[in-house]
Amino acid sequence: MINYLSAEFYKLRFHKGLYVGTGLLLLLETVVFLPGFMIRNQDYIDRDILLAFLVVAMTVGIIIAPIFATMTFDDQNGNGTLKNEIVYGIPRHRAYIGKMLAGAIAGTIISLLAMGWFLLLTFLVGGPSEGTNQEFLGIFIRATGIQWLVWMSVYAFFFFLLVLIRSAAAALSLGYAVTVLGTPVALTIASGTDVSFFWQLVSDLFFTSPLRFTVGLDLSDRRLLVSFLGDNPLIYALVICIFWWAVSVLLGLIVLRRREIK
Repeated sequence: MINYLSAEFYKLRFHKGLYVGTGLLLLLETVVFLPGFMIRNQDYIDRDILLAFLVVAMTVGIIIAPIFATMTFDDQNGNGTLKNEIVYGIPRHRAYIGKMLAGAIAGTIISLLAMGWFLLLTFLVGGPSEGTNQEFLGIFIRATGIQWLVWMSVYAFFFFLLVLIRSAAAALSLGYAVTVLGTPVALTIASGTDVSFFWQLVSDLFFTSPLRFTVGLDLSDRRLLVSFLGDNPLIYALVICIFWWAVSVLLGLIVLRRREIK
């Protein structure tokens, strides 16, 4: 598996979109801080405010994460290149899991790079907050962990769709439609006490549902999974991530093993 991952990382190195996208992301982050660099005679913005902005901005990861799934799988259904690996003797489960892990690791590295650049600029431009900020720092770390786990859940869902549907464009369209339409429902439907058990469960299991903990929504009447897990948002996000990865891998392997590779 390590050799297979190395091969997948080697192929990712030749994706120009990976470098262009990363460069644009870092450029956009820099633009946010340009006024702070240009106007030095005014008060600094509190670093806590900048970190709070970062927590909200990280939500864009649910749109970016599928890009790594697309680059890793590389439309092998449409291009017919997956058969080369199968003929070469690579087991289908290794191909699926290896590609899935490679994209997830690459996405995590780019995310850490982008977040590190933002934190560096925050340190250079932002000023210290008044009073203690240890409590806020804990909230920031927890929110960052939740965001990353949500990204991984979204990534697993899209990767499965890319394997399931032969057209990459159709897979991405379906995935984004489910994400865009399902997220508002998942973030709000469980807040009602008159919602049925089924919809409560569907809402709790939706891959973007843990974002409720990062956007300040009221969770006092939350039931089912959240209350069962002791109202720990990070554990809840971890369980949802494991659920989507397990389901995606299981169903993906079933589809891949039964499909005739041409």
